[in-house]
Formats: sequence, C-alpha cells, structure tokens
Amino acid sequence: MTRLAIILSAAALAAAAFPAATASAADPPAVEWAKAYGGSSSDEFVSVAATRDGGVVAAGWTDSEDGDVTNYHGGRDAWVAKLDREGNLEWQRTFGGGYEEGAGYVAQTSDGGYILTGHFNSADGDFGGQPKGGGVFVARLDPSGNKSWLNGFGADGHMRLLGAFENRDGGFLVVGSAQGSSAGPGCGEGVNLLVIRLDAGGPATDISCPRTGGSGFEPRSASGTGDGGAVFTGLRIDEERGSAAVSGEIGPDGAVRWTAEFPEDEGAGRSADAVAALADGGLAGAGGMSAGGTERGWIFRLAEGGRTAWEKVLDDVEASWLAAAAESAGGVFAAGGKADPEDPEYGDRDILAVMTDGRGERLWTFHYGGSGQETAYSATSFADGGLALAGSTGSRDGDLAWRAKDPSGGTPGAEAESDALIVKLAPPRAAGQWRATELPHGATCALRIPRRLDP
Repeated sequence: MTRLAIILSAAALAAAAFPAATASAADPPAVEWAKAYGGSSSDEFVSVAATRDGGVVAAGWTDSEDGDVTNYHGGRDAWVAKLDREGNLEWQRTFGGGYEEGAGYVAQTSDGGYILTGHFNSADGDFGGQPKGGGVFVARLDPSGNKSWLNGFGADGHMRLLGAFENRDGGFLVVGSAQGSSAGPGCGEGVNLLVIRLDAGGPATDISCPRTGGSGFEPRSASGTGDGGAVFTGLRIDEERGSAAVSGEIGPDGAVRWTAEFPEDEGAGRSADAVAALADGGLAGAGGMSAGGTERGWIFRLAEGGRTAWEKVLDDVEASWLAAAAESAGGVFAAGGKADPEDPEYGDRDILAVMTDGRGERLWTFHYGGSGQETAYSATSFADGGLALAGSTGSRDGDLAWRAKDPSGGTPGAEAESDALIVKLAPPRAAGQWRATELPHGATCALRIPRRLDP
C-alpha cells in the first residue's frame, strides 16, 4: 500500500467537528495490566520503580510463606519483587529473621542492580550481626536480586528511611528521619531530618541531622535529583509557629540547600506526604489539605530554589488523600486513595489517581477498587509515558473481579485478607486512547491513535 501523508491546517482542524472530544480528552488511560502478588496471608507493596527493561521492581512486606513467596523467615519479612513489562514475576526475595521486618523503598542502580531500604527488629537470619534492638537497613542487590551487602543502623530513638539515592562515585545519599540525640550529630530529642552518606561498599561515611529551620519536623518522603542529591517533604509541628508542610533540597554533600513552607492558613492545614524531583530542578509534592473536618487531596509544584509555581486542591473529591507522586511528560502524576462508604460503585477505600499538566490543570482522574479496601502508596513513570501504581487490594469484585475468576490460575492469596497490587496504566498515545492537543488560536481537537499504520 502506498504511504499517504495527510496534512490538516489549524483552521481545518478548528472547523472539524469532534462531538466526543471534550469528554474523551478527560478519560484516564486504559489499564494495561493489573496483578496481585503474595500468598495466603497479607502482603503489601509500598514502593515501585520502573526498570530499564520496561518492567518494574517493587518492595514492601509479606506475612505469607506460600504462593509467590519463598524463603519466608517468620514474623513478617521485608519483600522485594522484580516483574517484567507484562507484570510476570521474574524473581522475589525476602529479608527477615524471627521478628518483624519491612521494606520501604527500592530503585534500580546504574549497574542494573538494586538499592533497598527498610526497617528490622530481628537479630538473626539476614540481620545477624546488626545492631541489637532493631533499626533501619540499606541493602545492595545484584541484578538477580541477590544480596551484595546489607548495612543496619540502630539508635535509642526511632529511625525511618525514605530512600537511598546513588551518586556519581557509586555511593548513596540516604534520607530519613530520626528521633533521639544518639542518631548522629545535630539530632535532637524531637523528630529530625536524617541524612546518611554511604560509600559504594556500604559503610557510612557520615551521619547527621541537618536543621530545617524549625523544631518538630517529620520527613515523610524523598526523591533523588539525579546528581547525588535529593528533595524531601514532610510536616513541621511547632508550638510557637504552628504546623506547616515543608519541602526542601539536600545536596550530594548532605547539606540542606533550601526549604520552603506552606503554613496553616485560616484553619486549613496541609500535609506533604509524597515528593518527586523534576527534570527542571524543581519538585512536585502531594498530600492532603484538611479544612472543616474534611480532607482533600492536595498537589503542588515548586520551581528550582523553592519558589511556589502552583498548588491545587481536589475540591470535587472529598475524603481523599495522595501518598505518591511522579513526573510524566512534564506534568505531575499523584496517587493515593479516597474513602466514601456511600459510594454505590466502589468500596469504602479505593485507589485515586490524578494527572496534571505542567501548569497544574487536571487532565484526568482515575478510580480503581471494589467492595474491599484498596490504596496506592507509590507511583512511577516510564519513558513512553506509561505509569504504574503500587499498593494493596482486599477486593475480588468491581475493578478487581479478575481476582475471583480463577484463583488457581496465578491469583495468589485467594483467601488472603489483602495482596500486594500493581496497576500498570497505558501510555497516553497507546491504542484506543485520546489526547487533547492545543492548537494555534485556541483551537482544540482530539486525535485517536490507531494501532498501526500500514506502509
């Protein structure tokens, strides 16, 4: 067949009639695939990251010793799984001992391996030789998921790690929180921002609690900037100054470069629970805004240096919150959940996700759930514009009806209280999807991308 080139002028496009353009442009992407993972007990993913082969790596915890889970230690294990581009399980690894452990962050490293962070309470199994009484850990895995090294950190106070970000010499900047002066220099009795620098082999070269301009700051999320630094968000509660959502940037040297605040305003309190470093040097954050006894999802964007670019509240979605953020195609993708026991279509807790453009205008809203409880804790984007969510599911109806169709055919934990969940959304230009295109003179049209064009 002869290749045809069709050229449409802006005027012709403006004059053309697309009756469904406005509605279709607001439709979310199709679900490319959704799968549950785990065994007969409860399992959950709280972190997900795209990998260079088009798949994902996910981490969380498991109480199961069957189904997808092998080498379970007991109590509760930290759990990490590698999935291919279609969601098939390539490998999984557990890390544990006689007590409870969990993983909170995972990402692929420059050599194709992985970096994993979490917490531990055991003094045996994978954590023999680590600080007594429990603490937090950073583990380096090879491309097959095997442990290269594991380094544990303990303190008299509570510690939590939010992520470990690779620098140019192969080491890592680890960001988290610590409570207690024994954690490191600058750490006080309240909750502190914690920064640990590791060399490529795992030993710590520096542990400190840099000040963030106020007391009582609780970091809640961190994201790597690509140069060995990180951005972070959290909540500051100060008796004198009041509460505020706080964001900032940490350089590769571990020093805080800047911070920015959204203070409580006329009874409306903000909570920043997720952050994503942006390609332009800024950051995007997400969380919730509480006012009048109702919480609604909240998204914001800061330019490089901390200047506020925009902030948006999900006024049309009550009882919602956002716990994950990622950059995609210059916009912000944020996900979390919503609670509405009266919703006839969904249950009392379901996944909620939104996509904005670079100016904060919402492009689409995505709901996913059943009669049980679903929540998204982490999100990631792919080079082709696709997106993925990680969390948990307790439903076998509604959008999760596929879990009940064939429990023996790859739906682990059919009788479990909850399973780990990954939902993969198709790229915006995938077959059957619509994309709004802004044209000169304000004309707008919607173009449907066919599955293929014959030469």
